[in-house]
Amino acid sequence: MSTQAVVPAPDPRNAPIITTPRTVLFATEQVSPPTNLYVTQEDQLRVMALGTTGLLLSVIMRMLLPNGLIVPIERDLPPQTNYTTQINTYPLPEGFLLDCIVTVAGTGVARGQAYALVQIVRGPANALIPMHTIIADYVSSGVGACFPNGQIRAVNEGPGWFNVNPITPPGPGGQWGGGLGANTRLRLRAVYAILTTSAAVANRLVFLNIYTQPAGYYICSIPASIPQPASTAWVYSWFAGAPQVAPVASGIICPLPIDLTLGPTAVITSAVLAMQAGDQWSAITVTGEQLFDSF
Repeated sequence: MSTQAVVPAPDPRNAPIITTPRTVLFATEQVSPPTNLYVTQEDQLRVMALGTTGLLLSVIMRMLLPNGLIVPIERDLPPQTNYTTQINTYPLPEGFLLDCIVTVAGTGVARGQAYALVQIVRGPANALIPMHTIIADYVSSGVGACFPNGQIRAVNEGPGWFNVNPITPPGPGGQWGGGLGANTRLRLRAVYAILTTSAAVANRLVFLNIYTQPAGYYICSIPASIPQPASTAWVYSWFAGAPQVAPVASGIICPLPIDLTLGPTAVITSAVLAMQAGDQWSAITVTGEQLFDSF
């Protein structure tokens, strides 16, 4: 009786590898660095930062040294002081700057609360010359400003910090108001307030006034659609693009100019014609997109 021979399976370790030949070849020796930003021993790193009080910013980078080593460098900036520019300058080793990022510590830091300008500079300490701007943008929690591939934005550009600012109510018979403060720019979105009138008989007509100080040039003066009578509590809402409509359930809606941007000298106030001594403002808020104005 004959038996059929069993052919052993080929060893997969010896199986030929069949692939499509490459049409592009890459050099593996004496290749150009992956960046065109070369830093010399005469260059320094200058970091200009703005932030709300207490924010902690850090600059982290990697450099390719002439000996081929890639070294990380980190610089922690001093805590930020409200709306005050901080300038720090650091020495750099010679080599190629591969990448750089500015981050802010903690959570809950919104865009518009911290800004960083990072430059390569050279020259004497009292007359440094910017040679290259590598980062110029706002920094927020989880989203740093980076080089390369980051955007270069001025301090008064880009989306800002959407912030609701409460205004301290005045005493009875008084008007409310306030300025933006130093180094602040605001894209005004809405103003909200409640006026409760006393029993004194009079028709109060409410205005929202926006002007500059100290010159007192008016930007706009926006009246309510109708006067408010005695012994009532009306809610006033001014917001961008709103139509001027008749009051609804003791609510007054008034328009604001669309994309109205105010600088640090702007003042927002109420003005009430025929206001009585017992009339009282309350629950006052100014809402807008807040940015820094300049360095």
